[in-house]
Amino acid sequence: MIPTPINPFFEKNNIAVFFVCSDMYAPYCCVALASMLRHISTELNYDIIILCNDLTENGKNLLRQTVMSHKENVSLRFYNTTELLNSLSESIPDLRESLLSISFLVPYIFENYEKVLRLGADTLIKRDVGELFRHELHDKWLAACRDLGIQKVLGTDGIKNYYERELKMNASDVISLYFNSDVLLFNIKEWKINHVCEKLLKSGLKANKKKWLYGEQDVYNYVCKDHVLYINHAWNCFPAYEEIEECLPKDVDLWRDSMKEPCIVHFAGDFRKPWGKHLTSSFDLEWWECARQTSCYELLLNRLMQFETTEVANRIEKMLQGTKKMPSLKRKARLLATLRLFTFGKIHRRLKEKGETIRKRIEAFEAATQ
Repeated sequence: MIPTPINPFFEKNNIAVFFVCSDMYAPYCCVALASMLRHISTELNYDIIILCNDLTENGKNLLRQTVMSHKENVSLRFYNTTELLNSLSESIPDLRESLLSISFLVPYIFENYEKVLRLGADTLIKRDVGELFRHELHDKWLAACRDLGIQKVLGTDGIKNYYERELKMNASDVISLYFNSDVLLFNIKEWKINHVCEKLLKSGLKANKKKWLYGEQDVYNYVCKDHVLYINHAWNCFPAYEEIEECLPKDVDLWRDSMKEPCIVHFAGDFRKPWGKHLTSSFDLEWWECARQTSCYELLLNRLMQFETTEVANRIEKMLQGTKKMPSLKRKARLLATLRLFTFGKIHRRLKEKGETIRKRIEAFEAATQ
């Protein structure tokens, strides 16, 4: 028997948002959640649900502490999907209990909602997510942003053939239709009418026999590609990676426009996380600034220190070299000062020395122009 679905927490203006979170990802989810709460409206109510099946009390407490100061219009609940997955396994024998499957169960869990927003834990939210609920979905199954980064891999041997064979999308379709699955607004009514959950599970189970290239995201695109409302790309922006302009031969202007005032910054990719050893953009620093305001800051620093110091140093050096394109020495000095907040030992001393050099250059320039 399938467990009873949950009900909206608030009677009016209920903005339902869910994250899929494991114990490992709890600290990062805290930062995403904290960034979201910075921009919420006092006129809306935020019904936050964490979907999980291995989240410990320690992980839950980190998330609870993040919302403690927003008691009036914010609710935080946890939904353990184990029972639901077990009940579905009776009719779907090959269903495995995994995070891959959890996000496909939206209509079972949120049956009593109209719209639900999914956000990835690797995001920095810079706008009120309540604005997304203004979109009229009509008969569309979901709203999403195109994944501009997919253009990077289309030229790789075999990738184009993969999309044509498995997703039934030619290269042009992939560029114009393929969407990212870490920011999704679900139309629950249409999901139930069209049995989208069953279609996703059936297609997702193919992963038992062969591997989808991009996991659940490819499954979403395969099943839903003709039923998507495409929204402004500012709601799912990838940061300014050094090779980004080479990756977007057709959409570089769209990417530039969306990055002027991004609503959600998405640190997509396995090696592009701000909490890792790859410091890539100014948004990484903004993420760390937000992390400092959470109860998991020390834990995040501890994890950061697990990475090899030389790798961090090399990445910072590369980032600083990129600032040569900046017209202002003062901007470079501010960047160095911010980086020093998150580094220790030799790296900290190196950054301090560079900062002193820049400061002297600024003083010399100002003296010469007086």
